Amino acid sequence: MAGDGNFLSNEANVPLGFVVAFFVLGLLPFCCMRLVCSKPRVDDDDDPLLPNEEVGQLAGLTRDKLEDTYRSQWTRRCHGSTWTWQCFPLADPCEYMVLSAASEGDVPYLVELAAATAGQTVLGHALPSWWSRPLSELQALPFSLKYAWLLSYLAVEYHAAHAKLTLTRATIFDQSMHALNTAHVDQLCLLTIISLVGESAVDAGGVTREWYTLLTMAIVDESRGLFVVTNHPDQSFFVNPKSNDPTHLDQYQAVGRLLGKAIIDEQVLPFHFCVPLFKMLLGYPI
Repeated sequence: MAGDGNFLSNEANVPLGFVVAFFVLGLLPFCCMRLVCSKPRVDDDDDPLLPNEEVGQLAGLTRDKLEDTYRSQWTRRCHGSTWTWQCFPLADPCEYMVLSAASEGDVPYLVELAAATAGQTVLGHALPSWWSRPLSELQALPFSLKYAWLLSYLAVEYHAAHAKLTLTRATIFDQSMHALNTAHVDQLCLLTIISLVGESAVDAGGVTREWYTLLTMAIVDESRGLFVVTNHPDQSFFVNPKSNDPTHLDQYQAVGRLLGKAIIDEQVLPFHFCVPLFKMLLGYPI
């Protein structure tokens, strides 16, 4: 590993299509929610999210219960060769939006929910209908079994390979962001080994955990302008609407790759993203 913040790994040629679909449709929504919830939350279980006269049909639901309901409100189903959206509890579809992006060069925008969007990923790629049955079977499993399936699949495909990254503590943010953005997709699916220049510690897991903690704390630091707190009791974050730094788009991409890599490395990240942001990342209606 060179000290310039680039991943090094042994070669691995892997078909990633099914794993990507499983991430999007079956596992990633649950993994993300679990991976970013290590910070204790203020216990307001007895406090309603809104006054009852404003909540309407949701009267009596607390914030946690309401978020749990909306995390799994929308699902995809395939009938023959046609994918459709299913909603529970029922809602007026025209009130919902789904994130769409035509290409990497376009600014993401919101469009009205249409049946055609169920058969596409957030990047506009078509979902093969034959994925429906195996993905449905995986979706029906408890979270722990979903996660175990993913790790066992990666263990078979990537064997004992590792991606090694050497960093300088003083520049850990810039080097890490560069490495995440420039790493080949195969390297992102390997277990991570971190080495800090000038420090003799052997990474048996502790250095990697420290790297995830230091990097995520730097990412949500208000001075960087990447994210803002949307709910102070549970410290959940959303993309900063005032972000205007030309480097931020690359940094947001690196953050997304970091989330996926944390799943591979079985790391718990010490911050929250709000539920609407996760849904937009996954192309789910919000």
